[in-house]
Amino acid sequence: GILFISVPNVFSIEERLHFLRTGNFWRWRESNDHYNIFTHNVAQKMFLKEFSLVEKRYALPRLGKHGLLGKIHRKIHLQVSEHELFGTFIVYVLEKK
Repeated sequence: GILFISVPNVFSIEERLHFLRTGNFWRWRESNDHYNIFTHNVAQKMFLKEFSLVEKRYALPRLGKHGLLGKIHRKIHLQVSEHELFGTFIVYVLEKK
């Protein structure tokens, strides 16, 4: 079968800048249910034992009134692409081995 997994993208510019400012990751705070940070190597160790990677995509960030990228978008009407630095989430598409 096919498995879709979506995890917050710790590699995004917004997340990195928040970490530099505060020493914490924005999506891993007390008020939500995120417990683990999935680096590329951790994701590979967890998912690729039993599954083959079909595709890895970066979901576009929220472009609302919140967040650094939303502010940039409103100021310069930035058209962001699906890239690691701009994606809010990493989406893994996996297939059972």
